[in-house]
Amino acid sequence: MTSLKQQGVQAIAFDLRNNGGGLLQESLEIAGEFIESGLLLVERSKDSERSYDDEVEGGVLTDLPVVFIVNNYTASASEVLIGVIRDYERGFIIGQKTYGKGVIQQIFGLSDQSSIHVTYAEWLTPLRHSIDGQGIEPDIALTASTSGADIELSQAIQSLQEALPQ
Repeated sequence: MTSLKQQGVQAIAFDLRNNGGGLLQESLEIAGEFIESGLLLVERSKDSERSYDDEVEGGVLTDLPVVFIVNNYTASASEVLIGVIRDYERGFIIGQKTYGKGVIQQIFGLSDQSSIHVTYAEWLTPLRHSIDGQGIEPDIALTASTSGADIELSQAIQSLQEALPQ
């Protein structure tokens, strides 16, 4: 990201469509690049809450226009990132409502090859909005094209062009 800025990048579009998540810590590190500092996530369980704060002051991308493209398959740790962007009003979110997986589960394999999934905590955005079962609504809602045209990317480019200084 630092290299991109040094090369003169003026705006960024991130495509998180069909991104089912990934590792929480990496998602939080990426989210921290878009804000100066602050709360990134609250993990709430039956008996406690844990806050995840941005550990590095001043992210690399705090001053660039940014757009995130999402769809109903954008889930889990990707939604954590989108939650930070939404709550800090740090960029545009374009596409369809995200999946809504904001829980932490432990999976126990059984002898018959089935498994039991035990949910023990949920994730809340910095403004304490639940992700699970809710998803995150985009700022600009678009229905995916069946013709093969990438209307979400076209809208993202247009939104970034409008956000750049003239």
